[in-house]
Amino acid sequence: MGSRRWYDCAVSSREPNEHRDDGDPRDVVVPLRKLVELALAHPEIGPPLADLAFAIGHRETGDQLLRMGTDRDNPQLEYFVVAAHAARRTRRWQDALGSTIAALRAYKDAEAGVYDGDDGERLLQLVRTGFGVLMFDLKDLSAEPEFTKELATLLPELEDRLGERPLYRTLLAEALWFADKDASEKQWERARELGDEETVWNARGTWYKEAERDLDKAERAYRKGLEKVGGSGLLMHNLAQVLVERAERGVASPGAARHLLSQAQDLLRRTLQTDVPRLRRHIHATRDRLEAVRRSLPPPEPRPAPEDRQPPPPQQQPQERRPEARADRRDDRGPPPRRDDRGPPPRRDDRGPPPPRRDDRRGPPQQQQREQRPPENPGQTFLTKGTVSLADMILAKLKGKG
Repeated sequence: MGSRRWYDCAVSSREPNEHRDDGDPRDVVVPLRKLVELALAHPEIGPPLADLAFAIGHRETGDQLLRMGTDRDNPQLEYFVVAAHAARRTRRWQDALGSTIAALRAYKDAEAGVYDGDDGERLLQLVRTGFGVLMFDLKDLSAEPEFTKELATLLPELEDRLGERPLYRTLLAEALWFADKDASEKQWERARELGDEETVWNARGTWYKEAERDLDKAERAYRKGLEKVGGSGLLMHNLAQVLVERAERGVASPGAARHLLSQAQDLLRRTLQTDVPRLRRHIHATRDRLEAVRRSLPPPEPRPAPEDRQPPPPQQQPQERRPEARADRRDDRGPPPRRDDRGPPPRRDDRGPPPPRRDDRRGPPQQQQREQRPPENPGQTFLTKGTVSLADMILAKLKGKG
């Protein structure tokens, strides 16, 4: 679709069976026509007047105002903005995208100084709306390939005037993504370097989620943004949406899904504590979706009671070294032997006393004492011991005879 077709569908499209001005009461039609005549002399009132005409259902008057505003040299960009928003409200997607391309061409062809900085920002917001039509209305980035192709051609030509704006780099990254993903990533990094961390990381995470369908990359982008802007309600809410969607798509186990939902619930609670009134409706919708996913999960398995839990096998139990146990074992061995200065302490031996020395040839000490002691009187021995041997009696008798 050429640029002329985009322009035509932006300012002169018609729908069948649409309510027209012909049958309207004069108390409505006449003032509108007078305002249209006034807009010819004062073009600056044309865009808000056209927006009002669309809002109250007088589309023919609104279209007339748009034709008057755009059919001139260096038209106000606000005319294209009003046309795009009106087309989007009535689900005329091609008309909305056509107004965006027409605004880009008008801005590119204008001489320097015709449009100021506010016009440049307004133009970028309009391009952002065009991507919103693809991602959220059509839900298909490939639905209008001619629109994305023209964006990739027109946006680089505006770098000298808009290149220092983070939003321009963000939109250029999205436009280049269709043909060169490496160049797209470089533009994302350039946008991050220019500042506005919240907006850039949010747009990057949303692009990964909606365009690339990569929830992991989207989650990483949102988390990096929160590292820079920890109190951002926008980033926390969008991260919660990613976690809920991951749990909804299915993970390793129901337990892992519950863990994701718990994280998302905490993020939503923190988001509600921030000053983001425009997000409250979306927060409650995300919370309802979270609860629906939680109810769809199987109930968790009951935990066993303490008495039903089996102890670990003996080899897995840690060996406790109690001081009292060591003391008991030490007491069983008895007191430690005293060391002798003449040598090492004697070893304990259950086989009895040590054998006599080899150099002691006279026998044990008891035998030596018995040999040195004089023989006793057999009668005395009988009195003390109660017995007497026959040998002792013979010896005593022989001594008595001698």
